[in-house]
Amino acid sequence: MNVPNQPMNPQQKAQQNFDPVKKLSEQLEKNKEALEKIKEELSKYEEIVSFVVLPPLPENPEIVHMSVFIDDINIKGEKLPKLQKLEKIINDLFSKHKNFSVTIRPVTKLWEQLNEGDWESLQPLVLSHILLDKKLIVQALKVGFVHRDLIRKQFEKYLMSYVLFGSVPKLQAGPDSDIDFAVIIDDTDLKEMSKYQAREQLTQIIYGLSFEAKRITGVDREIHLQVYLLTDLWESIKEANPVIVNFIRDAVVLFDNGVMIPWKRLLEAGKIKPTSESIDNYFKIGEELDQVIFGKLKELVMESFFWATITPTQAVIMALGYEPPYPKTLPNFVKTIMEKEGVFDEEDLRFLEKIIKYRKDLEHGKIKELEGKLIDELKEEHKKFFSKMKRLYREILLKYRKHELLTKYQKILSLLKLLYGIDKVHMIEPLIKKGKIDHLVLEYLEDIRRFEENNELTDNNIEVLWKAFRIIERNLEDEYEKIRKEKLSKLVLRGQKDGKEVIILILKDGIAISEDSKTVKIYYYDGRQEEKLFNEVFDEVLKL
Repeated sequence: MNVPNQPMNPQQKAQQNFDPVKKLSEQLEKNKEALEKIKEELSKYEEIVSFVVLPPLPENPEIVHMSVFIDDINIKGEKLPKLQKLEKIINDLFSKHKNFSVTIRPVTKLWEQLNEGDWESLQPLVLSHILLDKKLIVQALKVGFVHRDLIRKQFEKYLMSYVLFGSVPKLQAGPDSDIDFAVIIDDTDLKEMSKYQAREQLTQIIYGLSFEAKRITGVDREIHLQVYLLTDLWESIKEANPVIVNFIRDAVVLFDNGVMIPWKRLLEAGKIKPTSESIDNYFKIGEELDQVIFGKLKELVMESFFWATITPTQAVIMALGYEPPYPKTLPNFVKTIMEKEGVFDEEDLRFLEKIIKYRKDLEHGKIKELEGKLIDELKEEHKKFFSKMKRLYREILLKYRKHELLTKYQKILSLLKLLYGIDKVHMIEPLIKKGKIDHLVLEYLEDIRRFEENNELTDNNIEVLWKAFRIIERNLEDEYEKIRKEKLSKLVLRGQKDGKEVIILILKDGIAISEDSKTVKIYYYDGRQEEKLFNEVFDEVLKL
């Protein structure tokens, strides 16, 4: 016998059509001013780390449910009196609003709740609206719960644990911190691929799902993921690997299939202990790293300090117009330049010789240990030396640049006059608009105008002009070459002389003949003859 459906009362109908997201949005808009004032007050207390508005409940949709999280991990002194004082302040703030309901959660209690497997009651945080989240707690839980569910949907059989670790559980996260999650996958029945392949493929898929979780929740934070295979993690636990032990101790469990929660309990009970073999292995690692430290310090002096001293010295020498000497002969070369140019001094020479000697002594084993004091001394001396080389290099380079810049300027003027009949560089704006000169030069036109009016090069304008002139020169050379090729095809005749091909240029007052495209012999109509460079004569042809 079929039983007819019982008609729903108005309350049931309302609950069935209830949209918590829409209702939350309405609550936020309606109570915007009051919530902002509460947020402002709560922000004043260092220990209050998060404040969120939770989605409303269908049975009482007018009540605004909120949670405030207190950092009780980093409270100094007696915790209880401080917590009680904070709770009173929070309750007093909310008591002014009859439709506000607040839950105050110390963070240690929140972590305990999660580590005991009570994830369902915290699920509303996924839809919550964050007003304050100094330590990223709520953002981590929002994106973590969604990411966890996406992984479960795809790998439910193999997902053993999903945990939050790193700076967030320790309440050490800051504005630029990442959110760290670890995923433990069951690989005990892995047959078709190697562990390495499995971990690589899983990591890619799980990372992809993390972007989806960020999109769904709107959490704009970098997520760092660590994918562990169960068998690898188990080996580390058997050895009581310090890194893994600390990981288990600090991790906050967001999902577990009988792995992480038991391990945390065993660790708390003191049941995860290292074997004598693992202790011995760790001591050996320490011994090996001790040698590595000496090797790194040795490399620091032999290579880093050495080349950080040699290369800027060689750069200064090259800027002066000399060929760079070999490192071994550098001190003698510096001494010669010191006497000839007056650039270096005795202190520079001593430091250069000192660095070269240290490198040589280390290379031949004469120095057995490197003390921190020595490294600090070398660091300070090198800082002073490099600062001087930098200054010298810039002074020499500016002097060289001034000469080169003036040469470049004259070349640009010649090309502008030849190609466009323009005799001032700052008058090229029409060429820029026509696309003949790169539009980047526009921002330099005022500097060029001032330079042409004052005819003055300073440390401030030399770099700007150098950049501008390089672009203009390149553009003009390209245009000149383009026109040159066009004119060559029209104005140049090719003929034979003694069986060889020659180029013939028709001039205003004669004929020029070139056998090598480098020089020309000019036969003037008045009977004179003259030799000139091909480009020089061709420029005259272009003007015709």
